[in-house]
Amino acid sequence: MKSKLSKLSLILKFTICSIILLSSDGSIVAAQDYPTKSIHFMIPFGAGGTTDLTYRAFCDAAGKYLGQKIVPINKPGAGGTIAAMAVATAQPDGYTLGGGSTSPALIAPHSPDCPYRTLDGFRFISNIGKYVYVYLVRTEAPYKTWKAFVDWARANPRGAKVGMPGAVTVMTQGFVISQAAEKEKMELAYVSFKSGPEVLTATLGGHITMYASTFDANIKSFIDQGKIQPLAVADMKPPGLPEYQSIPALRDLYKLEIVPNLKAVWGPKGLPDSIVNKLDRAFAQATKDPIFTNVMDRFYMPVFYMNSEETTRYAIKTFEGIGELMKTLK
Repeated sequence: MKSKLSKLSLILKFTICSIILLSSDGSIVAAQDYPTKSIHFMIPFGAGGTTDLTYRAFCDAAGKYLGQKIVPINKPGAGGTIAAMAVATAQPDGYTLGGGSTSPALIAPHSPDCPYRTLDGFRFISNIGKYVYVYLVRTEAPYKTWKAFVDWARANPRGAKVGMPGAVTVMTQGFVISQAAEKEKMELAYVSFKSGPEVLTATLGGHITMYASTFDANIKSFIDQGKIQPLAVADMKPPGLPEYQSIPALRDLYKLEIVPNLKAVWGPKGLPDSIVNKLDRAFAQATKDPIFTNVMDRFYMPVFYMNSEETTRYAIKTFEGIGELMKTLK
């Protein structure tokens, strides 16, 4: 009898320990084998652009180190917040991730139209790069320098129409030029488009004055053809291209304290540490893989890795700074 009770006691203890092991980290046992199936990755902008193609290359590279395919899914719209909401409302099991780039992560939540107003619904995993933002005009334009553009814009209030793939309130390039406009007393008109190619077409057709864009190989080809010319960059200049080093950076020109620049990967709140750590290790490897780095080089984008803790700290600090600054912007 005592022998049977002892065996039963051991079974009960083992069962209780198993339950505790399963529940203490939300998913400890599952995380040991994670991932066991494909991961969905929400890309916050449309197909074919800089954000799309670089995140796709990253998904291909990261999948190698995780042992499962990462499937990119385009969810454009509302400055990236549609994709962000798909991440925030997903189960925190590591099978739905997304691109937490600057617009949906740092700027959009400060807009009253954004469905989330804080970063509480997200868990940052890694940062993998940075963007180069450039301000372009047609070569036929009467202004050939940033200073000449400023003089023309002052003389023509709201005559300068600045286009970008998203609202000025959710785009980094809009956030930066808004600060410059405040300092220069320019009254600019901002025009929102659904995609970069649409803005480029409108610029070439003379329908808008300036294209506030990310810099990539496609933009460079139009510059090389003499169809458009850069007047300024937001902060960083295209790496490996000395001919662009002479154009002004608005961050330096106006001593801007905040120029948000993030190309992160995030998941939903509640993602367990065990899964975050596993993803972060794989992502660190992916940022060194030629599958990813070659595409980043082709788009003249710097690879810039930060781990989960560093990315979270940067995001929170920048997010709070943007909030304070936006109170002063018109």
